[in-house]
Amino acid sequence: MKHKITALVMLGESGSSKPEQLVHQASRKSAIQTVVKLSKIKDIQDIIVAVPSAEKHNWIQEDEYHHISQSIIWDIDSPNHRYNFGHRISSIVQKYQIKKMLYLGGGSMPLLQDQTLRSIISKLSQSSINYAITNNLHSSDWIGINNALIITDLIDQLPRDNMFAWLLKNEYDFTIESLKPSTETLLDIDTPNDLLALRWHPNTEETLRSFLINKLPTQAQNKWLNAANIMSKPGSRVTLIGRVSPQVCQMLQAKLQVWTRIFSEERGMTARKNNRIDKIQSIIGNFVDLNGADLFFQNLDQMIDVGYMDTRVYLAQQNKYPTRSERFASDLYQTKNIKHQALKKLVVASLKCNAPIILGGHGSVSGGLYSLIDCIKQQSSQETNIL
Repeated sequence: MKHKITALVMLGESGSSKPEQLVHQASRKSAIQTVVKLSKIKDIQDIIVAVPSAEKHNWIQEDEYHHISQSIIWDIDSPNHRYNFGHRISSIVQKYQIKKMLYLGGGSMPLLQDQTLRSIISKLSQSSINYAITNNLHSSDWIGINNALIITDLIDQLPRDNMFAWLLKNEYDFTIESLKPSTETLLDIDTPNDLLALRWHPNTEETLRSFLINKLPTQAQNKWLNAANIMSKPGSRVTLIGRVSPQVCQMLQAKLQVWTRIFSEERGMTARKNNRIDKIQSIIGNFVDLNGADLFFQNLDQMIDVGYMDTRVYLAQQNKYPTRSERFASDLYQTKNIKHQALKKLVVASLKCNAPIILGGHGSVSGGLYSLIDCIKQQSSQETNIL
């Protein structure tokens, strides 16, 4: 038996730095295009957009907003309470008495195709009790759940959305369907590196692409292009460092003629319930701290032609975690805007390498790589020069 679905889109406040604003603006554009798609699906009963008051004003200023202005139920964040994801989503579920819900972070579906989205909604609509569908069990960016009222039991265990699916499966015995890893399911706008991946992807919506072409710093674009061109050459030596999944390793071997060196650590570190910064352990991080970032990258440079590093694993074991502004600045190699000394030394040392080193969050060794390979394969099949 089919049941109508409530879609819930959540997008918080932007930071004050230019990289943070860049990522936030791209997330907003992506969220609006996702709402346009949702508004055309008959099994979607309501579309709730939960944002701060200032963010609502920003949506209204976007050119695409007129397509969805009549489809949205606005739920404005309270300025009087400190934001907590678990408390916020639970209050919305209770307020509207939502039973079946598709939750998505603002930038979580920039490349998800209409057919895939409709399939997700259909499965959720027809599902029985205690079923959920997501893009990633270990770190969910969006999730459909057919028993949304259970969220009231999860309030204090959901400081962010990444552990949503993991908690439902391991503590509440939900059947979790995790979609096959691909660019459209894994690419999530979370860091500047994700924007670089979207910049050249053939399925990026043109309004978003034009925005990225005009706004992304030239140095970061050039380094990404350099890395992509090296990856396209048979026999290139590629190194991945961070939360690398087995599926990414298999994809590289299947799609490209490259030699890989993998250092995979702390997958699911943000989804684990008992995760604390002082519990993260990284063998790469230990080497860097003991011997210095310069020696680490000097050694690495002799072994590789291109490298991708998920820096958040290394940073999570530091005594002090850098601000989001500094993390984003590091992804764009803007060393002048980094005060965190360990992070600054890491970025500076990476820039000394002959091989291009792509720095970023989880996406740099996940959705971003899937996107890059899509671009390479399209270039090869069409004999065009899109990179």
